[in-house]
Amino acid sequence: MADASTSITLDVDFTPVVKYFERLSDIANTPEMREAMEACAEMVVEEAKKNLQSMVYDEPHTWYVRKRTSGLYGHTKSGKVEIGADSMEVTVGTDLPYATFVHFGTGLYAENGRGRKTPWVYKGEDGKFHRTVGVYPKPYLTKALQESADEMNNRLNEAIIQLAKRIGVEL
Repeated sequence: MADASTSITLDVDFTPVVKYFERLSDIANTPEMREAMEACAEMVVEEAKKNLQSMVYDEPHTWYVRKRTSGLYGHTKSGKVEIGADSMEVTVGTDLPYATFVHFGTGLYAENGRGRKTPWVYKGEDGKFHRTVGVYPKPYLTKALQESADEMNNRLNEAIIQLAKRIGVEL
């Protein structure tokens, strides 16, 4: 999951809520916040897998129909929660190098027009040669983040409320 172009990072800025937690020395390193971030990452992973199912496997727009358990579906997961001084982050993505091409498209259909402008030929898994001008973007991670945003916000707010109750701070 090191390739930033094939992952989405959830960043939580604690600056607006730090004033409520002056008695707490390290807000990010609390069980409440760590569990909330892990739950948020899992929400995005589940949405990404749903999006992969519909965008890549159910409606592939290509001659090749992938198996659901193979490829990106099986490799989309979340990483560990990283804690900084005033923030924490967790990465959701995949370590498969072709994820970038699935997400952003290729050739004439590449997002922002950055793809190759001429047709090319490649040898497929079936051993045959295929001519293509590219594939349409299938932004399964971006869509997953957008679809999960409200639920993640609610989960993080709940964690902050639980943390405030535990340390005796009234919000």
